[in-house]
Amino acid sequence: MSSIDNNRNQIQADNQPMTSSYNAVQNTSLDAGLTPGAAPAPDQRAEMPPITSGIVDSSLETDHTVAQITVARPRGRRIRMPENLHTFESFKYRNYRYVWATTLFSSGGFWMQQIVIGWLMYDITRSAFLTTLAMGLDALPILLIGPIGGLLVDSLDRRKLLAGIYAYQAFVTAVFATFVILGSVEPLHIFIYIMMMGVGWVILDPARASLVSTTVPGETLVNAFALNSLGFSVTRLAAPAIGGGLLALGGPGPALVIEAILQGLAVVAALAIQLPSAERAELKLKTAVSRLVEGA
Repeated sequence: MSSIDNNRNQIQADNQPMTSSYNAVQNTSLDAGLTPGAAPAPDQRAEMPPITSGIVDSSLETDHTVAQITVARPRGRRIRMPENLHTFESFKYRNYRYVWATTLFSSGGFWMQQIVIGWLMYDITRSAFLTTLAMGLDALPILLIGPIGGLLVDSLDRRKLLAGIYAYQAFVTAVFATFVILGSVEPLHIFIYIMMMGVGWVILDPARASLVSTTVPGETLVNAFALNSLGFSVTRLAAPAIGGGLLALGGPGPALVIEAILQGLAVVAALAIQLPSAERAELKLKTAVSRLVEGA
């Protein structure tokens, strides 16, 4: 029995180093987050160091040192504004300045008229319906005889046509202002006045637009039309305020007189436009009427 016990003790002593080695390997696997007995994944790689900005440090302190990678931060581009935006480039052309002046004077009178007519109609009738009807009645001639305006612009001298229509509107406004000052105006008079002014706008709008295109070179057309719209918008903002002030100070009569004066200034500006002879239309009014009949 003693010999058997001695052999058993000898076998246990021989297996003790193997057991210790296995336990050490198992503990190492658990510390590394691996399943005991499982081999590490073949695609498991060392964790990359964070990307930093600055100077690249390629010095190797130890065998395990990894060089830091530098990412250059792009600088924002500075947007260079053109030295000259050519905002008011069209104003260097003399004829365009006068066309722009006609826009300023006539549209100023128009927006002043809108305030005066609205106040006058409501003061006489106390009717919101009749007031709104009077405010929009000048658009009716554009719907009825709009093609005639374009035909006349294509067939006649646009400069004289523009000046003639401004003179017509100034005369109509002066007559209507006289009725208002005398206190003999009726709602029917207001409707007639608005309709007569609307007939003038049928011709004025296409005539002024065509003059813009003939007073500046082609590369400046966009700027010219933009400035023309600017003049219209400025008067749309300022003229109603001026008209309201005139109404408060003197009533509708003096305000209409100022409107007639503005239209008279538009006549002067239109006559100052000098178109080249090649730009003047050769057709007569009789020919224009015949063309309109043929088109119908």
